[in-house]
Amino acid sequence: MALGLHKGDHIAVWAANIPEWLLLETINPLLRAAEVEYILKQGDVQVMGLPGAFFGEELLAVVIPKADEPLTEQELREYCRGKISHQKTPRYFQFVQSYPMTASGKVQKFVLREQAIKVLGLEDVAQVRTA
Repeated sequence: MALGLHKGDHIAVWAANIPEWLLLETINPLLRAAEVEYILKQGDVQVMGLPGAFFGEELLAVVIPKADEPLTEQELREYCRGKISHQKTPRYFQFVQSYPMTASGKVQKFVLREQAIKVLGLEDVAQVRTA
């Protein structure tokens, strides 16, 4: 559960779940994954940070597309272009059929993150210690 304040086009969110805050070395260093998930409501979406050599973390969106509406990475990028700033647009997109779940029905984002690091070949970058 998170408390939030919506004022114009800015959203301030306070949450107890700190791993869902993404640290990007940009103008606005804190970004909540839920902000990007809300914009990408084209299907079932999970957004998380992956290790990045330049910015510290890069965004990954893992998408389960709707059955009757196949999506491409380019379509999602075009959609994001008109909705959110370029630094909030995920660098990586992955399409899956289902998410790994816990016994209580929660998405295991750490498993998605580990799988993406292997698939994208980011093991060396993941070993770098950041703040």
